[in-house]
Order: sequence, then structure tokens, then C-alpha cells
Amino acid sequence: MDRWYSQAGTPVVTVTQLFDSSTSRLTLTLSQHTPSTPGQLQDDKKPLLIPVVVGALDRTTGEELLPSTVLQLKEATQSFEFEGIRSEPVLSVLRDFSAPVKLSIAQSDDDLLLLMAFDTDSFNRWDASNRYFIRLVLTLSALPAADIDAFKLPEMFVDAIRTVLVSAKVRADLLTCTPSSSFL
Repeated sequence: MDRWYSQAGTPVVTVTQLFDSSTSRLTLTLSQHTPSTPGQLQDDKKPLLIPVVVGALDRTTGEELLPSTVLQLKEATQSFEFEGIRSEPVLSVLRDFSAPVKLSIAQSDDDLLLLMAFDTDSFNRWDASNRYFIRLVLTLSALPAADIDAFKLPEMFVDAIRTVLVSAKVRADLLTCTPSSSFL
């Protein structure tokens, strides 16, 4: 634990997944490294104990396939296996901002939109939204000015926003015990 105080820099945690549909097994491989900082080369830095809270959502329904689970990343690279995962999931990593690290994970726009709409973790819903918005702005900024007015928001994005707003309204109605007369 004292390495967190004796090694400078923010660790980078890279997550890859391998799903085997024939065995319903999900394998997550996590690796960590802390980049070089003044006076401390990357090669001299030792692995840290990093708590990584993960969950997994069904990529079709958004249903939670794996509830929040704490993985203890202690080595430079470790693999973790989960049985009984019935379909290839979308990962929700660093739930509840479980560790002060930079996350490197390959996620498509569709993955981010699914997390935005259905993740049970509010931090990861926000993070997925933020990462998707950045991609959207970068896409728009690359368009010629004449094409920006004709740009249509992706339907999946509109659906994700609708889901977020409806679930927020339902939560607000439950908190105030006011029956909701209509949704979006």
C-alpha cells in the first residue's frame, strides 16, 4: 500500500475481455503500469494494489449479467474468470470510481450508449456519456461547415437520452410519491 505514496504518477489500468459463448465464461485481463515521472522511470515502478470494481451488462437488454465485483489487481497483469455469463457483455469498470487511475478499455459507441442508458452505477453512466459526447463533438468538428446543419443525431443516442430522462423522472416520482401521468 505504501507504493501509492512512494511512486509518483497516475497508474494506467488496461482492461481486455474474452468471452467464450460455448462455456459461458468471461475472462477479464487487467494490466497496470505507471508512466515515468521526473526521477522515477517506469521500469523502476512496482505494481500497486488497485481495487477495480467491475460489472457487466447484457449488450442487447442492458440487464446486469454480473453485479459489482471487486477485483484486486496486485500484479502487473492478472486474469479473472467469471462463469455463467450467458452473452457477450458490455463491461462497466471502475464502478463508484473505485481507484484513482486512468482507464484504457476498447468500447464502441454502442457500448458507451448502452452504459449511458442502463448502467446501475451513476459514475459510469456519467463517464460513458462524457466519452460519447467527446466522440460526437470530434465527429462534428471534422465535418465541413455545410454538412453540420444536415447532421442527424444517431437514433441510439436519442434513445439513450430518452431512457436516462425517463428513469430520472421515475426516480423523482418515487422519491416524492407523486404518480407520473406521462413519460417522454
